[in-house]
Amino acid sequence: MTNSTKVTDESTKKGAALEAVKNAFVSQVKELKAKRAGWQATEFSTANDSLYQMLGEVFDTHNLMTGNTAESKVKRELLKTLCDGADYNFQQKKPHIVDMLVKFIFGYNESNKRRLSTYSRCIKICLTEANVSCGADAVDNIRNWGGVEEVIRSLNVAVANTPKTKRKAARDGFSSRELMATVECDEVTKNLTELLGSYVVLVGQVTATGGIEVKHMCAEKAFADRKHNFGMSVVNHALANMGSVTITNDATNAVEKGAEENAQSKIMETIKAAA
Repeated sequence: MTNSTKVTDESTKKGAALEAVKNAFVSQVKELKAKRAGWQATEFSTANDSLYQMLGEVFDTHNLMTGNTAESKVKRELLKTLCDGADYNFQQKKPHIVDMLVKFIFGYNESNKRRLSTYSRCIKICLTEANVSCGADAVDNIRNWGGVEEVIRSLNVAVANTPKTKRKAARDGFSSRELMATVECDEVTKNLTELLGSYVVLVGQVTATGGIEVKHMCAEKAFADRKHNFGMSVVNHALANMGSVTITNDATNAVEKGAEENAQSKIMETIKAAA
């Protein structure tokens, strides 16, 4: 076999491999589009979780297309071709991958353009979150904010409390919170030096007697042999939830205190006027 023949064979193999990638990608996107159609026909009106899961899958699909590899480039070109074939227009000369995915998968039209724009913005915001690295994280992020619209609203500085702000509120107010229980856990005891002072989440099930059977623990930092799957994102979400409750309670108390002070002030004014 000559050198030129070897080069030709190698080129043919690479071409076949790339063609396989292209075909697989087109099938993947079209299957997701078909899945969306089925979901919209049956669950759309009642199941927000199904929507979040769908947006999470779009998030993962986006991540498969953002590299500098030949495969990623081909996927982006194929997606643009699919959108062009559906006559979807974009304001940018090089449209964002998320915008193309959302338009094609959800079937863009004049009646749903505002809703699809919201989906796109939601996913893009998730892409900027430090604790969101995959579709499952994106789903959790949307749930933690309270829905797609709340994720969008989180950009409004006037009303937003970011997950980071909520976690800080939880940490700052932890010592003043009422103690619910003290639990001893073998996994913590064995790794006390590493875990002392850190935050953990215990996963348990409520029993018929009102107790909780703890079967798993997530930590905010690596310990012992759990160097990778130690559960930092779970603890962060739990702290954000705790902080959200703290912030809400503080705001409610402030409003109630303000209302009480206002009422007392009016009483004093009435007494002075009568005197």
